[in-house]
Amino acid sequence: MNVRDETRAIREASFGWRIQRLARRMDERMGTELAKLGLSLPQFPVMMTVLEHEGVTQAEIAKRYHRPAYVISRALDGLQEQGLVERRPHPTSRRAHEIHATQAGAALSPRLHAIVEEVNAETLAPLSDAEREALLHLLPKLLGD
Repeated sequence: MNVRDETRAIREASFGWRIQRLARRMDERMGTELAKLGLSLPQFPVMMTVLEHEGVTQAEIAKRYHRPAYVISRALDGLQEQGLVERRPHPTSRRAHEIHATQAGAALSPRLHAIVEEVNAETLAPLSDAEREALLHLLPKLLGD
């Protein structure tokens, strides 16, 4: 086997390469749907975290998603400009702020949930029910969840 064929075989057998392709495809689809709501892909996990953990701090969000603080700050700035979240003083830290969803942010929740369900359903559509169940059972093991 020559180098080109061997390289192709390694790439095509690579779990990481395939997962990255799938993740990019899902990101593109999510990005398209989120743009219809005026949201960016980086804002999405931040907004979902605020909806799930009311009063979370920027540092806690950054830790959850293994993202630098400036990335979370930019996402929060955009969400705040749109009136979807607000920063409130933290009760015990002068440096931190609690992040809360506004009424408009909370009202966006059903639409965000629908996008997640739609993109997941489209992505998993080629799989049988048993294959979907097996995949969703195995992923947490790989992620250490």
